[in-house]
Amino acid sequence: MKKYVKRIISVFISVLLAAACLSAGASALTPAEEKHLRFNSDGKFTVLNYSDFQDDIILNSVTKRFIKNTLEKVKPDLVVLTGDNIDGRGAKTEKAAKKAIDNYMSVFESFGVPVAIVFGNHDDDSTALSKEEQVEFYSSYSVSLMYDEGEDVSGVGNYIVPIYASDSSGKVKFNLYMFDDCASSHHLALDQIEWYKAQSDKLSSENGGPVPSIAFQHVIMPEIYDALKQTDKYRPGAVYWKGKPYVLPDNASEDSVLNERPSPDNTDLGELQAFIEQKDVKAVVSGHDHGNAFDVEYKGVRFISTPTAGFRPSGNLRTRGARIIELDEDGTFETHRITMFDYIGANDPYFPLLVFESAFKQVIAFFDEMSWQLEQIIKK
Repeated sequence: MKKYVKRIISVFISVLLAAACLSAGASALTPAEEKHLRFNSDGKFTVLNYSDFQDDIILNSVTKRFIKNTLEKVKPDLVVLTGDNIDGRGAKTEKAAKKAIDNYMSVFESFGVPVAIVFGNHDDDSTALSKEEQVEFYSSYSVSLMYDEGEDVSGVGNYIVPIYASDSSGKVKFNLYMFDDCASSHHLALDQIEWYKAQSDKLSSENGGPVPSIAFQHVIMPEIYDALKQTDKYRPGAVYWKGKPYVLPDNASEDSVLNERPSPDNTDLGELQAFIEQKDVKAVVSGHDHGNAFDVEYKGVRFISTPTAGFRPSGNLRTRGARIIELDEDGTFETHRITMFDYIGANDPYFPLLVFESAFKQVIAFFDEMSWQLEQIIKK
């Protein structure tokens, strides 16, 4: 009898250990891997990229209308936010920061569209909610793919979003890198570049060669001024960088606009060179420069800028919008920018709210600031 009891206990323990192993294996999956995004039967996958909402506790209703209209009409498979999603300067309390995030995440949640997020410099400006806490809050939404690799890698929110084959092969046919480039003064740190190389090598090993990829980060790489065309001093439309005038190069896409000088960090630790050596990243998509929306190529890598989708930040009025990126299962992609005016006409009943709301928000921001100051006094 004792022998049978021991055998039963042994089997029971084995089952528990197996269940624990399965549970550990399941938990090891990142949110993006759990979602298992895949190409549609036609071999296409649509990414809708918004950048620089840079809003606070009240999201401008024109921006919100634009988000809803684009989600309804574009029907993206994935949304990517390229930083300055909130403005920490206008969300100084934990409640205010969470409300600012919820303003747009609740819309994505209602549409059920997966969302990948990277941080910008204003996401943690003076806010009571750290980037680690923001990742945790983003994770409370079922559609969020945001994930933090941990303290071993600089920044908060470096992760990949693999796009799997349309068939059942399980192969990754396209990959999206998400970088927090604002942890080291607007450029990737060396350990982030090493992390990227390790991810790239792993994907290459598992999928029979370099996997076509796009990188998303808030600030454009410094080589943008090698990609742009230096021109005559008095040429109309030129932007100035370090005393030299630049315009869009001949290889710029037809819908490219350069309304302000790109503002990369001066530090170059070899990000572009790493992309070239790994032979996988085809483009780097960034925001930060609110009035720019261009697509230019340099050394086989496309520098793509997405304009602000908000009305609180500075920027050219008619450029405000977003970017559509159409991935193809064959490893290629196409992209074009869209504007507010493409999806919200001047006769739209929501459009006049822009003028009123801009003034109203300033009043709200004032009282929010006073409330925060009073809170600090009480704490003391």
